[in-house]
Amino acid sequence: MVGENPTDKRFSDTLARAGQDAEAAATRPDHPLHAALGRLLDRAQRSGQVRPDVDTAVVIAVMVGTAYALRQVGHHVGGRTSALAVVVDGLRRSASARGRRRREWR
Repeated sequence: MVGENPTDKRFSDTLARAGQDAEAAATRPDHPLHAALGRLLDRAQRSGQVRPDVDTAVVIAVMVGTAYALRQVGHHVGGRTSALAVVVDGLRRSASARGRRRREWR
């Protein structure tokens, strides 16, 4: 979704408006964005697809940063692809992450 159209600012604008700022969405578990992403993240972690040391606040921060980065890359398809690969690879569970516990981010 993020990489589909870098000139379409709706996704990043929606994140920016989420409770007035991303920090509120990231740090307030009662915030709708935080709650929805928390459920998705929990399912992904239980299935072994996402590393266990990532929490919802980190995912929101990464999403906001990724949306901004993709806007900076513009129409450069190779740049968009590379940027998204870095994000996805970073969230993926690796063999070295199997023993890690979830860390709190503040």
